[in-house]
Amino acid sequence: RKGGQPLQGSTPGHGRPPLNLMERIMKVCSRCKEEKPLDDFGSYKHKTNGREYKNSKCRPCQTMSARDSALKNKYGVSPEDYNRMYKDQKGCCDICDTHVTEMTRRLAVDHDHKTGVVRALLCTQCNVALGQVDDNIARLEALIRYLEKHQ
Repeated sequence: RKGGQPLQGSTPGHGRPPLNLMERIMKVCSRCKEEKPLDDFGSYKHKTNGREYKNSKCRPCQTMSARDSALKNKYGVSPEDYNRMYKDQKGCCDICDTHVTEMTRRLAVDHDHKTGVVRALLCTQCNVALGQVDDNIARLEALIRYLEKHQ
């Protein structure tokens, strides 16, 4: 290699190995313990030194880990709690009884906004509908009267 010229087959200016080498580099996920290609791991930049590092978890595990943390931090629900609720509800929304296989997203954790108490798992539509009426029973009854009036 001559001064200033990239290594043969590498991407100029990026300091990364050539793509065919990247495909062969394997890494073990810290969560699922499976050996996977390095490309299956996301990366992040270190806050202080600016260097790029690969995540310790593969992308699917990173997503699950983030989801689990969000459930725990926002609602106090562990993955085991969520799975128990899911099983108890047979994978269906607690309001409309639609099964998760008919949805594009997973069941949402519904909670009382005043007390923070978790109530059940709901489909996105039912969860958003409750949020839009601010859990106000009188408003829901008024909406039903309105729909019946205009059938």
